[in-house]
Formats: sequence, structure tokens, C-alpha cells
Amino acid sequence: MPEQIIQLLPSLLGAIAGGLMALLGALWAVGRDYKLRAKEQKQQERAELRAFYQAVHAEMSVFWDSYKSTIGAALNELNRGEHLPCIAPEFEHFPVYEAKLSMLGRIGGDDLRQEIVRVYLWLRFLCCHIVAYSEDVRDYYRQSDLVRRSGQNATWSHKKVRLDALVRATQAIKLEGGKVGNGISELLPKLEEQIEALGPAKAS
Repeated sequence: MPEQIIQLLPSLLGAIAGGLMALLGALWAVGRDYKLRAKEQKQQERAELRAFYQAVHAEMSVFWDSYKSTIGAALNELNRGEHLPCIAPEFEHFPVYEAKLSMLGRIGGDDLRQEIVRVYLWLRFLCCHIVAYSEDVRDYYRQSDLVRRSGQNATWSHKKVRLDALVRATQAIKLEGGKVGNGISELLPKLEEQIEALGPAKAS
């Protein structure tokens, strides 16, 4: 009996060793696959964050270029005491930012996150102000036309008050536009730095 056990020992040890090797191989494969998936997920997150920065950069750049060539140019041509005509911003909504708010949580630094939010708030406020201003201008000219048609233009006591209000609103828009322009000018290079740091987009 002991001789039979001794004879079986090599086979038993070989089976145990083979099982251990198979187990170690399976564990190594699982660990390798886990690391590979973790690496791919990290690359995907970096690519998504990079795409977000690129989209924000493009959205702000397009808005500001459009503003400068239209409203900004009109403001620069005004003489003292004049007001803007009836205008409307091309941007009342910012689809990239509004659709990707969850991406803000992936930004590593609080300063950059807060700066992006702050500049977009300024943009929204500027657009809302322009929309409200345009409504005031239209209302002023409608009222002026009604008064003129009634023959009471000379006695319209509120005309100068309304004009002065439009002039003040024009100056406020100019100041707000300047603040937004400074904010965008400071933010865009920081976005470009992040885009470069995250590297080129990986080909799928």
C-alpha cells in the first residue's frame, strides 16, 4: 500500500502543480485584462475631456468672433449720446456647454472649472441684456410712431427719458461685452494648454 502511494505521488504532485499553474495563468490573464480595460477607460475619459475642451473653445471663439464683427463693430461706430439700433444676438443658448454640464465634474482643477462656469454666466447675462435691450428699442420706435401719427410728437414728455435710457443701456452692453471679451481672452489659452496636455485624439 505505501509503495502504491509512493508511486502515485509524482502524478498527484504533477496534477497539483498543473492546477496551480492553470490557476496562476487564469489570475494573470484576469489581471492583464483588468489593467487593459482600466487603461482603455482612462484613455477614453481623457479623449472625452479633450473633446469637451475643444468644443468649449470652439463655441466661445465662434460667439466672440460673431459678437465683435456685429454688435462690437456697431458699438465702436457710435458717437457720444447715440444708442444701438434694434439688435439680436446670434447666440441665446450655448448647446455645447448646456449639453455637457456633467463634464465639469471631470475637470481636475477647481480654478479652471470655476472660470469656465463664470465666463458662460457672463455670456448668458450679456445675451439676455441684448435681448431685453432690443425689445426696449422696438417698443420705443413703436411708441414714437404712434405719437407721430397722432400729431403729439412735440408733447411726448417721455421721449427724452426713453432715449437717455437706451443710451445708458448701450453703454452697459459695451461694458459687459468688454468684460466678457477679457474673460474669453484669458480662458482660451488655458483651454489650449489642457487640450495639448491631454494629447492627440486616439484613432479608434
